[in-house]
Amino acid sequence: MNKILIILICLLNLQAFGQNEWESWDKNYTEVSLTDICNAEKQYAERVEQDKNIPQYYARIDKYKIKAKYLGEFKKLDAQVLNSMKNVFTLYIGNPDQLNEMVKNKCLFEIEGYRIWLPVQKVLEKSLKKELKNGDNVTLYCLFMNEHSHDGHLSNIFFVSEFR
Repeated sequence: MNKILIILICLLNLQAFGQNEWESWDKNYTEVSLTDICNAEKQYAERVEQDKNIPQYYARIDKYKIKAKYLGEFKKLDAQVLNSMKNVFTLYIGNPDQLNEMVKNKCLFEIEGYRIWLPVQKVLEKSLKKELKNGDNVTLYCLFMNEHSHDGHLSNIFFVSEFR
């Protein structure tokens, strides 16, 4: 009887640990509207550009989750997007060369009525293709990288690092 009780307690603890681990990870990502984030960043960039006393180069990083529809198309990531990612990565995370191994392609999603290409971690590409069908709804967990260059170019990049 004692052995059965100990096994039952262990199994319940393992199940609770697994749920808590996912839940605590999930809570690190704020659910947002991609459109709202991009509009807010554009408005902020316009204010910065109007006041030349403010440094014109800035960047930021955050973690967001967004609802999307998987459209199943992949293509090579643009060099300009990768360079912007590397600039922000350098400021906030470290060695930008890590990205060379982490990202190669972007994937097409429908988000809030817009068809949008998002860079996707290499390790997720096979899982996306295997686990999702075109048109499936999915939650994307993204590392958001924002860069506003001296010449006024604004990059808002949602780097897909997980999905559910």
